[in-house]
Amino acid sequence: MTSAQGLPSQPLQIYSVHFDFPGGAAVHLRDHVTDFPVGRSPEWVVGLRNELAAYVRGARPKILAVFRGDPTNDGDYVLGADGVLCQVGEARKTLTFDPATGLSAATSFEFLAPLPDQIGVHCTKLDWYVRDANDPSLRIPAGTSSHELCTTWRPMIPNPGQKLHDWVYQSLMAWTCRWATGLNNEKEICDAIIQKLASTGLKYGVGCHQVRDILLRGGGMCSGWYRMFQQMTHCQGVFTHRRCFLVDWRTVPPGEEHWCALVIRGGGLNQPHPTHPASHFRDHDASFPIVGMASLTDRTERRYRFWGDPSPGMWGDGHCINFLEYDGKLFLYDPSFGTGPFEIDHPLPPDNLTVLGGSLLDSFKANYLDTAVDYMLGSLYNGSNFYKSDQSARANGITVKTVRIPATVNGNNGITFGWGG
Repeated sequence: MTSAQGLPSQPLQIYSVHFDFPGGAAVHLRDHVTDFPVGRSPEWVVGLRNELAAYVRGARPKILAVFRGDPTNDGDYVLGADGVLCQVGEARKTLTFDPATGLSAATSFEFLAPLPDQIGVHCTKLDWYVRDANDPSLRIPAGTSSHELCTTWRPMIPNPGQKLHDWVYQSLMAWTCRWATGLNNEKEICDAIIQKLASTGLKYGVGCHQVRDILLRGGGMCSGWYRMFQQMTHCQGVFTHRRCFLVDWRTVPPGEEHWCALVIRGGGLNQPHPTHPASHFRDHDASFPIVGMASLTDRTERRYRFWGDPSPGMWGDGHCINFLEYDGKLFLYDPSFGTGPFEIDHPLPPDNLTVLGGSLLDSFKANYLDTAVDYMLGSLYNGSNFYKSDQSARANGITVKTVRIPATVNGNNGITFGWGG
């Protein structure tokens, strides 16, 4: 059927819309299931596909559109799209429809106005139309495409040394843009991410150490979670540092070992209790060092034990965290337990296994460690009885309440850690 103006009543329909195409300005996203770029094909295909796209706030997207029609309707068309949030500027295009598929070649369009100048997730519909060449006041509907568009705070800056790329996983982009909607500085963005982390349903205490594995298996350990947090802030163009503090296993007079492991009673993010099996602990909750014979509390329960390595020059386990440098201050975030920010009145710790302890950790210990790590496990004397910690034998010596350990113990640093990146 042909309209009075000479055009068929519906000469064509929108078939696909592509945002992240080569030469476009969209943020590159990946699907964590396939590990393929989301934009390797159009994000929206009628009845088949509708995937997220992302831009830096205030960007004016260029898109590629494919239309479906009959080869008998090949010709020149003036096309555009209306929408509440976004509109596509009209453009005159010559379309030729493939006899087998009915599809045109991809043709370029540009949004009439920039996207909102703030972080957010924006749902929009584009009502496509063909303008009648003989009567420009008449528009013939050409179908509707629906889209979810993220706007980020700043462009991502790739950092190969940190394995921060020019792409991020799609789910991370969607989450962080929702959580940080309307925020406008690095700390507000990081605070929003740490506060909403549990809403992902992802857990701590699962044996995964890479971001994609955490997404696939539903959780990870701290070496995966500090990568996850860093990549989440990277989505918004915010750089956060990765650091790990490693147990520094020292032998001190009179033959004690300070310290053998970190001991944590909390389950971590979305975990009701630790995933490590229960073991027997001798807890010392009073002042330290022990003078004479102290009363120890016997407890058998599930706790995380992150063991150091007694071999000289070797490092074992510890815990991984993130730091943000902002406005001349240093803030600590612990994504494994969904906690932070903790303001730390020290310079950013090094990442070269430098050992820091005593007064150099005062603020770190008081503001974070004393509540994050319940106990330090050591090989210690209680009176004349010596309680040896031995990971291979699964034997716990004495666990000392972290908050009770002073900066200096018998002339030695009370707690020391090796700091890595």
